[in-house]
Amino acid sequence: MRELFLGLLVLFLIGVLFWVFSGGRVENFLDPMKPFFEGALEPLPTRSGAVPPITAATPHVPGRFTVVSFNIHFGYKSDVIALTLKANGMDTADVILLQESNEKSAVTVAKALRLGFAYYPAAIHPHSQDLFGVAILSRWPIVAHRKILLPDKSYIDGARKVAMATVINIDGVPIKVVNVHLQSGMLESGYKAQIKSLAECVIEDDCHNDSHAKPLPQVRATIFGGDFNTWRRSLQDSLDKRMLKIGMKRVDGIERTFSKDMSKHPKTRYTFDYFYATADIIAGVGRVGADRTGSDHWPIAAEFLLPSR
Repeated sequence: MRELFLGLLVLFLIGVLFWVFSGGRVENFLDPMKPFFEGALEPLPTRSGAVPPITAATPHVPGRFTVVSFNIHFGYKSDVIALTLKANGMDTADVILLQESNEKSAVTVAKALRLGFAYYPAAIHPHSQDLFGVAILSRWPIVAHRKILLPDKSYIDGARKVAMATVINIDGVPIKVVNVHLQSGMLESGYKAQIKSLAECVIEDDCHNDSHAKPLPQVRATIFGGDFNTWRRSLQDSLDKRMLKIGMKRVDGIERTFSKDMSKHPKTRYTFDYFYATADIIAGVGRVGADRTGSDHWPIAAEFLLPSR
């Protein structure tokens, strides 16, 4: 009980200091429809310089596709994110999830990798004084999307976070891909409320903060990825249980994805970032990139089997 009280006191004092020095400037976007930004797939030019009509992409490996997730630290270094993904061999992924993205980052990375994108900011963050949210970039058509307003603002800075669900037509097969960024520093009760709300909106179309949410198209499989901010082991256990309850299995092999310690020593690294997916599409263990230039997270990647049409 004493440890809980001390933890709450520390969070409260941090929040007060942050509020004072940031001037308390936070603007949360509570409309479930906006703001919203998107960009179309960009076709490759021919040798003559002519730009052909957009055609369907070709899978790198027949029957398989790859998803990458990267928390890009407020989008402070938008111009290096595509290079970091390339350094990790993740720039050719079929789908890329960005957390803590601003509009510039979503546009810059999408253009550099010639991907389409959909982007929902959650707030103008008091720390960066810029848009702050989640983006999904794809080499395949994004045919539907939904902003998911998560319950509870940050204890520290008052900013809200959102997730987003998309339906992506990957080689003719509709797959639901969900980009997640949960609040940091949450107590277990608040954390459980966030993942419950997330799961119900994605799986049951029961979106607590959007009474007019329309059902997304039917899909063959579902993938959750992103920054789940499991700063305590008990939160990871709660996350695993909730995901298992809705039929999602964690992708193995993804550990130690975040550290504030620039020495990058493994003992200072925490596991915040994950993929969960419909069990029968997981193709094997995931991986964590070796380069995190531009961020305090390491990007993660996983390969999935494409269900039959």
